[in-house]
Amino acid sequence: MPNGLFKNSAKNGVWYGFYSSKVGKRKQFSTRTPIEREARKVFQKKLQEIWDEEDRPKLRIISLANFTEEYLSSRRGERISESQLKELRASLTFLGRVVGDVPLHTITVQDCERFITRGWRAEGWKSLYSARKHYQNLHAAFGTAVRWQHIRTNPFAEIKKPKPVERMPEVLSRRELSLLFDSLPDDTYKDRRIRNVVLLAVHTGLRLGELLHLERRDVDFVANVLFVRSKRDWTPKSKKPRVVPLSEDAVRALRSQIAENAQNDNEHIQESLYIFPNPHGFPLTSPVVERPFIAKVRELWPNRDGLHFHSLRHTYGSYLCERGVPLQEIQKIMGHSSVKVTEIYARLRGNDFSRALEALNGVPSLIRPVYQTPEIREEPVTISSQ
Repeated sequence: MPNGLFKNSAKNGVWYGFYSSKVGKRKQFSTRTPIEREARKVFQKKLQEIWDEEDRPKLRIISLANFTEEYLSSRRGERISESQLKELRASLTFLGRVVGDVPLHTITVQDCERFITRGWRAEGWKSLYSARKHYQNLHAAFGTAVRWQHIRTNPFAEIKKPKPVERMPEVLSRRELSLLFDSLPDDTYKDRRIRNVVLLAVHTGLRLGELLHLERRDVDFVANVLFVRSKRDWTPKSKKPRVVPLSEDAVRALRSQIAENAQNDNEHIQESLYIFPNPHGFPLTSPVVERPFIAKVRELWPNRDGLHFHSLRHTYGSYLCERGVPLQEIQKIMGHSSVKVTEIYARLRGNDFSRALEALNGVPSLIRPVYQTPEIREEPVTISSQ
């Protein structure tokens, strides 16, 4: 039966469209207008939508929880770090707490917007600052879901990206670094290992994961550089190799740790390719370094909650900027994705207010020369009793 229109007198003369589906079944729908010309436009548009929908491949229905495991398994195959996997799982888990374990294709734009704008209050995020990170994680995850034909469109692409909340990173002064380093014990192999990790973080700006995955072959003591590059089961955050210059202190720390490993009683440590191996010869995990470091930092500065191991990397970047190293060079050394990330160190250490003060001091004073504050008057102030 051909497609077409018919007028339904029982419905106040409203025109209806009818068509045959792919399986030959006749179907109809209302154009909601008694005017034939308008009805034909509605009919053509609706029929095109129906055909487009029939030609689309069917969605692979999957729940949010099952998609979470499927997606994380795929990302794990890309050899991203465990901390990144933990972040992705947290974002998808928080979304599940807001919308429930529903089929993925039923999650609407409104659900996603509610999650980003209000979910943090109900679901216990640390702060609204987390919204941007959750948005980035979920935008990527739902983009993958579109490619895998679990959903038609990415709902996170329809909402605004949360504006970043810029916070100045915590850094340590030279005096504070000396105090920290002097307070770290050096009685045992483990103590000296922590000291060497801290020293290298300050003198190379490497992330903790990059430090712990350093191999002996990554260090060139002739050129005094080290190479940050992908390993068989690990990749750096930027996913790009880079070269980092080594200061004299950094060279001493590396040589010291390699010598310590060679003299260790544990054969796995002696033979390990890694500079900071665990008792089985594999790279140390982050908590082994972070826990004693944070404990010492909280002991020295109990009110500085923003200080973490990553603060050593910020300190390195701010010192380079303070010494006049070009931002583009700092970006390459530190492996930043954009020079905009590096610019924060310029704002942190580049506060030269000399010109502003010179201009302000040239403005005529509003304070009269005869005026003196009570603190510097030579004669006591007397108040009349009248």
